[in-house]
Amino acid sequence: MKTVQQYYAESYEGNSGFSSGSRNFALNFPEDVPVYKLTADVTNVIDIIPFRIKGEKHPLVKAGKVPGDGTEYDDIFMYWEHKNINENGDNVVCLNKMYGKPCPVCEEMKRLANTLEGGWKNQKVKDLQPKARVIMNVIDWKNRDKGIQVFSGSAFIVRDGILAGAKVNRQDELDENSVYAKDTDTFKITVSDWKTKSITETEHIYFQSPTNGFGISIPATTETFNTGTASYEFVKPIKFTLKPRTIQYKNDIVDKAYNLADFLNIQTYDEVAAVFYGVKPNQEVDVPDGAVAPALDKPVAPPAVEQPLKTVAAQKENPELSGEKCSFGLKLGLDYETDAEICSRCVDENPKQYSKCAKASKNLASL
Repeated sequence: MKTVQQYYAESYEGNSGFSSGSRNFALNFPEDVPVYKLTADVTNVIDIIPFRIKGEKHPLVKAGKVPGDGTEYDDIFMYWEHKNINENGDNVVCLNKMYGKPCPVCEEMKRLANTLEGGWKNQKVKDLQPKARVIMNVIDWKNRDKGIQVFSGSAFIVRDGILAGAKVNRQDELDENSVYAKDTDTFKITVSDWKTKSITETEHIYFQSPTNGFGISIPATTETFNTGTASYEFVKPIKFTLKPRTIQYKNDIVDKAYNLADFLNIQTYDEVAAVFYGVKPNQEVDVPDGAVAPALDKPVAPPAVEQPLKTVAAQKENPELSGEKCSFGLKLGLDYETDAEICSRCVDENPKQYSKCAKASKNLASL
């Protein structure tokens, strides 16, 4: 007799899951919210407007680091999602990366990595990995009459690109940003490099300031993405640079900005599992004895599987992959970047340990 969990897993692995007929999204935008999109073959220029952090959806509020009463601000809001997790093309917020909670998609990803040939390099495993995305409130210089719009994109391209464009190099006399920084506020970010084990501090112009900020200039081009069965065109930003604003704003502009965390479609473990496997919570499925799919409020242990020989051999050669725990109680390498709050603390409090964990994770991925 198959367990319901086995039925779920095999339905996914065989790509024979059910289709709900309508897609699930990580973000839910109300119809009256204007969405900004980059235009190809022109230079787009936008101003980023901070917003007040309100409510319980923001991860910093969940972690108890800031209050959710609107007294604190955010600007480029980053979230994590699992994209195209099934035949229906559904997307869900990653509960683990966002809030450090159990995530059924992450659990299945780990299970597949331990059972499929190629492990973490297997394409099915890669497809389930959470992707970092960002959303922000922006004003388009060419369409100011539209007011504040919401702009979303890849965190790697958009967030990191904007920060790189605002970086200050005070040692370089030709660096335009060094000149700008004399009359504007700046902020610093400390980064730990797991490869070199070095810790660097970078300075950036506070371009998001409503009253004394800068515009972001983004030239873009059209590129083609080929899936093997179809081709799609998309607009790709080329670079990000600061541009002195022609218009500054009053401080109360932040009160008109959207609380971006409100757009997150936060679902319970049970609901995410139902979307992932294409069933409804407690829905009857075709298994012996008329079994009923249980509510998945808590993780259900997957069926035992024999560990691949390569992994066993690698664990003998790399003890850190076989259960050695970090100072926070997670397994080195195996649990790398699985708990957003703890791993962020590790970067700040024990960068050497974080570097060791990252290296162990790389070793595991190469099996």
